[in-house]
Amino acid sequence: MKHFLCERLEKARCVGLAAPHDKMIFQASVAILVTAITSVAGIEQVIYAQLDGTVALEPQHKMQKFSVQTWFKENTRVARVGLFNRPKTYTDDGWRYVVSEGQLVIRDIKESDFGIFKVIQIQHVEKKNTTETIILCKISVSLQPSLLLPGDILSLACDANTPAGHKAPEIYWVKPRGTKLDKDAGVSGGRLMVRVTREDHGLWTCVLRNNQREETAAVAVRVLALLTPDSQYTSESSPLTLPCSISPQVSWAELKSKDFQGVYWHFLPAASSGSPQRLFSLERSLIWKEEGGRGLHPAQELHRGFYSLRRKRGRADDVGLYECSMVFEGGVTLRRTTRVEVLHITSSPAAGLYVGQVLNLSCSIGRPLLPGMRFEWVSPGMSSLPPLPRHYLPTYVTVPEVATGDSGRWSCELWQNNTYMTSAEMTLTVETHFTKWKLVTICTTSATIIIIIIVMCLIYRQKRRRGGWRRYCRCKHPKIRRLMTEQATGS
Repeated sequence: MKHFLCERLEKARCVGLAAPHDKMIFQASVAILVTAITSVAGIEQVIYAQLDGTVALEPQHKMQKFSVQTWFKENTRVARVGLFNRPKTYTDDGWRYVVSEGQLVIRDIKESDFGIFKVIQIQHVEKKNTTETIILCKISVSLQPSLLLPGDILSLACDANTPAGHKAPEIYWVKPRGTKLDKDAGVSGGRLMVRVTREDHGLWTCVLRNNQREETAAVAVRVLALLTPDSQYTSESSPLTLPCSISPQVSWAELKSKDFQGVYWHFLPAASSGSPQRLFSLERSLIWKEEGGRGLHPAQELHRGFYSLRRKRGRADDVGLYECSMVFEGGVTLRRTTRVEVLHITSSPAAGLYVGQVLNLSCSIGRPLLPGMRFEWVSPGMSSLPPLPRHYLPTYVTVPEVATGDSGRWSCELWQNNTYMTSAEMTLTVETHFTKWKLVTICTTSATIIIIIIVMCLIYRQKRRRGGWRRYCRCKHPKIRRLMTEQATGS
């Protein structure tokens, strides 16, 4: 209190060193504050908060304009708001204490924060002073056991340290999905015992109703479950992944404490009505055993709780149900099933595509799309197919007259709202078609060549008949032969 009054005296001390005039002001201020404190004695409220949480301490009397508000914790000043709404804190870790709109907000609550707070408000305009007491009490929540299997009994406790002379608050629990559990559901004095299911994993909230105010405290309940998607999509040009995992917060020691026996993968083809085929098994030795793996490879991050299967490319016969199960001693088994769909892309004609032909492309997963799903087509860069609107969901695409620019990779992508699921690809080759003018040109050229050959053959035969070609002597001594010929002619 003295620290607060000393701020009203400029350069004065509280031990008798102030001037006589300042002493008179000091005594008057003390008298006013004592009167104000005694006049509002008995105004007291209880507020509950959880360790490491955040709480707002709000006086019943609202802060008015041109007033000074000062907060004390066990007679030690912790915060103040001046005449011009300038807040200031006096704690060593001042960032945890914030004065805002007439409230004292405490963040990251420590054990030392629980106790008695006093707030003094001096209103200069109305000349009205008020003092209130706020008792900050601790909420303690606990649970047993720390890790549960579906069907286990969960024991919760929510204790409020209510001060003597005050009414204990009404307590009820709220499940992670918003279901309220009160005394009609077995809550007694903040304590609750209930058999859990997979949906009970998450934050449970203890709610304390104190007069018109409600305070909350939360506790994380861990119910072991397998995390797998309901559906998975692949294609012959995309990888196949079958996720299966547990929460990363569950350690291997905790898993063994629940008498873990093994993890198993089974597959049931879509067209089959028989028994599922076992693919892999993983027992306490933590070594995968392949029993019919279908080319799949199990994950190796067992220490992180991953039991997924993978393959670089999907196959047409991957359609079906894949079950991941985790077995515990005593007959408790966790099961999750994923349905795999394979995306197909086909073209008509499938081969022998020439310029000018009609091209039909289709994309399908073998059944109608779920709400929010759509196809997106990706054509080659020089394709004659114009870009399709995003809201247009074509299963079939038609190119009236293909061109050489349509050669290349065509892709059909499957999207779920704004999430990419998978894609299928195919490569088309468009060849140049022989038109009638090109055929005429080829025939004319061929006929011309044939005529030239025939004419040359006729000329050759005609000259041979006439002896038009001169024969040359091939004897060893052509000159002697020629001389003998001339002598014979002369004689």
